[in-house]
Amino acid sequence: MAGKINICCFDKTGTLTQNDLVIKGIAGIGHNEQERQTLHDLDKVLARDKNTAIVIGGAHTLAFTDDTLVGDPIEKQCFDGIKFQQNADGLRESTGPQNLKITQAKKFAFNSTLKRMSVLAHVHDGHGSSLKVLSKGAPEVLS
Repeated sequence: MAGKINICCFDKTGTLTQNDLVIKGIAGIGHNEQERQTLHDLDKVLARDKNTAIVIGGAHTLAFTDDTLVGDPIEKQCFDGIKFQQNADGLRESTGPQNLKITQAKKFAFNSTLKRMSVLAHVHDGHGSSLKVLSKGAPEVLS
């Protein structure tokens, strides 16, 4: 078997098997190279780039079970990190800071062949509403 192994990982310190994820910041916020930076204060994400917050708040597979938000741990930590909340009475609706409200109209689950997932969502930002396609996935298929 040794000749067939490409990658071997050892988890001596619990780095790979911990159940917790701590979001330290979001990198690459901004439209050009001078603006791009890592935001360690997640409260500033909406002020700096509302579209990033809309994708994090809307393109997810989170759901409520017994009044508990469940789903992918990374999606949950990102969702909580930018202070969005999933409404228990409307499983597809989430609210965030600055009057931002996102309602998932249709969800396209992650597809390993396409390397992405998408959501058709109504986005209300306090000034009006729009219908958006929110996607996340592998950079080479989204660019």
